[in-house]
Amino acid sequence: MNNNQSDSSSISSTAKRHITDLIKRGKVEYKIFEVVDTLDANAFDIQNIRRSLFEIIEINERQQLRQNRQIHSTAQSIFGLKHPSTEVVFQTWVNCLYAAEPDRKTMRAVCAKFASLVPTLSAELDKRFLELIPEFVKQHKVVAFQIVPTVFDNLNKLDSTELCLKYLDFLL
Repeated sequence: MNNNQSDSSSISSTAKRHITDLIKRGKVEYKIFEVVDTLDANAFDIQNIRRSLFEIIEINERQQLRQNRQIHSTAQSIFGLKHPSTEVVFQTWVNCLYAAEPDRKTMRAVCAKFASLVPTLSAELDKRFLELIPEFVKQHKVVAFQIVPTVFDNLNKLDSTELCLKYLDFLL
């Protein structure tokens, strides 16, 4: 084993011990890392998912949102979506939290209900749609949770990916 592998496994085991300690102290949102640790590294960009989750938890603590359980359940819901770009979905969640600042009510809603904003369309549409969600949150706050499903329904009524992309471009 070379030094980089040794350093990496040492950091990994240190991080895991720290997370275990946080869970023992009642920080339930960190339990999601137990799920992340079971993910297939060939199917997921685990490092980016972990980075996003840490950022979400940090925002929750910094803003004193008290959404620990909601963060854990929302993350599990995202994994349950089996979205083809799960790591991008987690980064979009982070972006939505920043877009909601300083509106703490909206930030709490984003922590608790973010998974409801993430439809699965097609690879091309998913990327574009995910780019749009933070802007909806920024402009419309909690009402975004009503607007996004309406946009998704309208996209489903269109006949082609080209029309869908034009519709999304119009919205931006």
